[in-house]
Amino acid sequence: MKAEEYFDLHKFDNLLLTQINSTLQKGSAYSAFMGLSSSVILSIMQYTGMINNMEAPILWTIIGGIFSVIVSVMAKHRLVKGLIIYFIAAAFVTLPSTIFILAWFFVPGGPATYVTGPASYLYFFTIAVCGLSFDSKVAALAGLLAAIEYTLVCILSFPTLSKISHPDILFLQDLTSPPIYYFKSMMMLFTGLVVGVLATTAKKLMAQMLKEESEKSAISKLFG
Repeated sequence: MKAEEYFDLHKFDNLLLTQINSTLQKGSAYSAFMGLSSSVILSIMQYTGMINNMEAPILWTIIGGIFSVIVSVMAKHRLVKGLIIYFIAAAFVTLPSTIFILAWFFVPGGPATYVTGPASYLYFFTIAVCGLSFDSKVAALAGLLAAIEYTLVCILSFPTLSKISHPDILFLQDLTSPPIYYFKSMMMLFTGLVVGVLATTAKKLMAQMLKEESEKSAISKLFG
């Protein structure tokens, strides 16, 4: 490999690392704001009596907010790189699962209490955050991990969900039928793949931009 080609590759790696940390810093900051502000709102609503038994969601949003702050600070100092990206992605995707774990200790209905609520849709948000790594493998792993975790949560919830009754057959089916939940898991898996495609495309665009910049610089030096 020529020295000039190595320089371009090295320059691209630095550019990519900068973009990963920059975008992840902003994304984590938004995630932190969402988590911590949600914990404050839920606490106020429970204190005023608007809602009850929100200990698990409050603790969950606090955990998610604090973790997001830590990731944002790491990204600010360009510490998110290599295998650390995979660990952070796995931790982000697992955040929604923590509420189902907490439900075992705080809620009589266990994981089934939240299996159809906002927590299940947060998996898609975390997959999107993992796409900020500009790595299709990380995004695909996030989708796969989210699908597996949500499927396990659903399996644990089915005994409780099967006790639900309602005169509307379609409504009851939507709440208690396992295939409905498995279909959502499959959507998570394919969301990871789609986000991976977008991440790869963005990475190629950065590489193309750097290549064109290097070519213009070479021509400029040639004709001085």
